[in-house]
Amino acid sequence: MNDSYNIKNLSKDNLKKLINNQHIFLQHYKNRRGNFYRFFNKNLFSYNVNGFSIKDYEINQKKIEKIQHLFFPNLLKKIKIEINLRKYNKKNRIKIVSNDIRKHYYLSVASIVKNEGKYLKEWIEFHILAGVEKFYIFDNESDDDTKIILKPYIEKGIVDYIFFPGKAVQYKAYNYIIKKLRKKTFWLALIDADEFLFPTEDISLPDFLKNYEKFPAIGVNWITFGHCNHEKQQDGLLVDNYQMTFADKDNPLNCRIKSIVRPKCVSYCNSPHFCHYKHGFAVDENMNTICAPSFESVFSNSITLFNSTYKIRINHYWTKSKEELKEKIKRGYPDGASVDKYENIIKRLDFPLVNDKKIIEFKNKRLKNI
Repeated sequence: MNDSYNIKNLSKDNLKKLINNQHIFLQHYKNRRGNFYRFFNKNLFSYNVNGFSIKDYEINQKKIEKIQHLFFPNLLKKIKIEINLRKYNKKNRIKIVSNDIRKHYYLSVASIVKNEGKYLKEWIEFHILAGVEKFYIFDNESDDDTKIILKPYIEKGIVDYIFFPGKAVQYKAYNYIIKKLRKKTFWLALIDADEFLFPTEDISLPDFLKNYEKFPAIGVNWITFGHCNHEKQQDGLLVDNYQMTFADKDNPLNCRIKSIVRPKCVSYCNSPHFCHYKHGFAVDENMNTICAPSFESVFSNSITLFNSTYKIRINHYWTKSKEELKEKIKRGYPDGASVDKYENIIKRLDFPLVNDKKIIEFKNKRLKNI
């Protein structure tokens, strides 16, 4: 283990963050991946939360092998996912509307949406500005004007529209498109329609990604935006109306990642946050490995110990207004995860806030260079 990530070298403040983040993460995901985290907690360490003391934290090779056997890709898991996807395709008969005019793309986006029509045009236009060339949008039975909004983009070959019905189908959608695009696109960003991906130093996403082509994927941290005291749905642009985020950048909600993957390197996907890869692991913006048995990333392939968004970030407009949050809770998540109660979500957002205009700065800089 690299000494810089040895638990004994962590300061008291960083140790406190590690423990607090783990508690929140374990509590929030106990129903989804409870067996893994109970195993991890039981076998790797014990601690006293109030005193911030840790015993037996050093991981030996046998325990790493146990975790890898339990958590990382294996042939049976991959076969099971592919069989389920074939059953889904046969039952639902996926409908694709496409006017594709190119054989290959450098950067594409895949997203599954449901009744996101109000913000869909802004989301597409922003990512075109950031350097995305192609969009694969899965419509999970929207009953708003989603298809009407997408029509001009479909006609221009910018968007492929895939009608994808059913419940908890996000993993199926991602596995379907990853397999389809292995030779079609070099990079594929797996993000939602409330997530805006952009670089903070480079002029565009392709310029940033050129330095990471030897890796199978990049994990990008969130910067989370809540309701910003808006009771009702707001007129105007999303990025203009929601500019307040956590003063503590390392808030647990900001330590989650979403992935930009190389489809040909992906073994399979069973999370909206990360994939399993044929060789190697995803890295963060600093080229540190994101891997559960490593303390460069803590406890999961989808969470990091600290937020690192100095080079690239995702603005996650999680709730929008309080009115829209209630609608989102009724709608549910596309990956089938249980949705927290309204009061609990509001409580998770109840921290000191600061103004954040990084996305506006990027947009203005990009427009000047076009």
